[in-house]
Amino acid sequence: MSTNRVSMPADAPDGSSRPIVESKAYPTKDSATQPQSFDETTSSTLELLVNLIIGIPHCLEAAAFKFKRVSGEPTAMGRFACAPQSEPSPALVAAFFTERQSQLASTDCFGIGPVEVGGRAAYLMGLRFCDRGEVFAGGYALFDSEPHAHRRLAIHNICVLGAKLLGAFRKSRTRHEAELRGQAFQARMTDGLRLGADAYWEADSGCVIRRVILLRELADFDVLAKLDGKDLRTIQGGPEALSKNEFRDLKLEVRGAKALFSVLALSGRSMTDGSWQGVARVSGATRAAPSTIPQARSLVEQLEAARDHETALRRETELLLDGLRILTGESHSREVFQQLLGLLAPALEFDDSVILQRDWSNQISASASTAKHLLGIDWSGAAEQLFAVKDIAAILRLPEDLLLPSSTEVDNSYRSALVVKLKGGVKATLLLCLHRRPSFFGERHLGLSTRLSLIASQALMNEEERQKVVDASKLATIGELAAGIVHEINQPLTVMTLAVNNLAEMLASGMPLDAEKLGTKASRLKGQIDRVCKIVANMKVLARHSDGKFEPFTIDAVVREAAGIIEHKLVQGGIELQIDFDPNLQAYGNSMEFGQVILNLLSNAHDAIASKENGGKPKQIIVGAKMLDATWLDVWVRDTGCGFPTHDADRAFEPFFTTKGPGKGTGLGLALCRRIVENMGGTITLGNWADGAEVRLRLKRVSS
Repeated sequence: MSTNRVSMPADAPDGSSRPIVESKAYPTKDSATQPQSFDETTSSTLELLVNLIIGIPHCLEAAAFKFKRVSGEPTAMGRFACAPQSEPSPALVAAFFTERQSQLASTDCFGIGPVEVGGRAAYLMGLRFCDRGEVFAGGYALFDSEPHAHRRLAIHNICVLGAKLLGAFRKSRTRHEAELRGQAFQARMTDGLRLGADAYWEADSGCVIRRVILLRELADFDVLAKLDGKDLRTIQGGPEALSKNEFRDLKLEVRGAKALFSVLALSGRSMTDGSWQGVARVSGATRAAPSTIPQARSLVEQLEAARDHETALRRETELLLDGLRILTGESHSREVFQQLLGLLAPALEFDDSVILQRDWSNQISASASTAKHLLGIDWSGAAEQLFAVKDIAAILRLPEDLLLPSSTEVDNSYRSALVVKLKGGVKATLLLCLHRRPSFFGERHLGLSTRLSLIASQALMNEEERQKVVDASKLATIGELAAGIVHEINQPLTVMTLAVNNLAEMLASGMPLDAEKLGTKASRLKGQIDRVCKIVANMKVLARHSDGKFEPFTIDAVVREAAGIIEHKLVQGGIELQIDFDPNLQAYGNSMEFGQVILNLLSNAHDAIASKENGGKPKQIIVGAKMLDATWLDVWVRDTGCGFPTHDADRAFEPFFTTKGPGKGTGLGLALCRRIVENMGGTITLGNWADGAEVRLRLKRVSS
């Protein structure tokens, strides 16, 4: 492929104020503007998808466009969606169409390869929005380097869900056009009935009647049937009436059955395309009663029902769009669950809801809920009935079909339940919707929840990917500590080997055994065994899989447990660790994941101190904490290393970014720390103090 040269936006300037980087939770903006037409809706949707892609870190440019084959060649058509500029780069559009993968029916996103952009190397990704073999649009995303796997996953999700959204809009457009035709027909019928007409007719642009619809029963229906094929210009007074674009009671004499003549009164008006429409009344004796108004009313009711169905489908489409925004946002996993529950509440109309998960050991946990009291109860008793549901969605009566766990807030309050199974991830997961009215949930809720389960299921898959990153970081930490751990275990093993050899020599000599010496040897062996057990126990803590539960934990215990894992590295480096805060201070969150944060920060502090000339300053790491108010507390980790460089501040929290040398860091540490802390509802801030770097954590406090 040839190298492309296009313009590139300028880099943003670096910030330099303290604190250098602070994580924030930004609310999702809801663009509630309703497009005026379906074509505009499609264009607006492509613009939204482009804005989601351009929000991915290191994305320089993105564009999306509808395309089709013209004479066998793919061609872009319609309005382009592009960011940050208003028009896409022609060279990049051409690169997309020349790539073979852009023509494959199953492709959503793919790598095109390196390109040259404004004199700099970049990497081009191709985008396709297709569902079940039907292609809706294509596009491209330009990155400053080849995106990592997690960014490719984000692009994949945008393409897949975006294609479903565009497909829903296309189906909605077809139904909408049918509805408009039905509404026009309904209006004509209503006008005809209001005028007391016997028939409705339509004529083409040549003024020849091509369609006649009876509105009433007639004794001689052949009279009105003779209108079919009649030229309005041949009727007496017709040419003059047609010149006015509207006429009323134009008389036409028609011969019916039994040689009876009837007079028809025609009224009509011209349409914008040159055709005509109108009504006819029989003014002679062949006119009969009664009218078939009930039939017309039934037709009107059917059209209204179709319009209501279309409105419901449109709301579901908007719901899918909002779910796509949530899934591709920057919110942490627990906040995503909460946002999804808030999104589903108006659609499923539940009073309260909870997402329950069952792991491999059959432990049940509540991941998110719209009511706090549903998080703090034991769901294990109801789990067997809930997870035994075979269908994707099922309605249960309470308490006949399901007995909820005992709780002051739960007892005797809910009378109906809707259980929705969610796909994706290794944990069995379901959504439980509750309502206080008996028999509240119906077939409409069943169908809607089945279709909407895709959104929440995708969130579960994203949560699984996040946990894989956590586990990968733990394994990387174990690998970095492995050499020191082997040394730590070898020392007590050497002491134990010498003691055992001494005992063997004492026994082989045949001399009387000295009880005092035996006691000393046994005590030394026990001490070394305890030392090895402590090292192994610390490694088991590090390798454990987090259950994701949030509960109060004591900060001091977690910090000291993490310090025990890295203690040998600190001792070898001559680094003093100071832990100085109230040992009873408690925070709310997950203690295992918080321990991972502290371990990562202590490891970073050790590396920072070890990588600089100390200049006579003490080698120290200080861990402190204090209460801010009744809601929040601060935990900080300070070191006497080189501090955070301002030119790397903007990228400090990016995954896989590291300032350490090759093979000395994964770049996952700070990114993982931010994800864990924000998942606990707190913030993490990077900065510097007088002697080095400082990382400050703000956590939710548990009052004593």
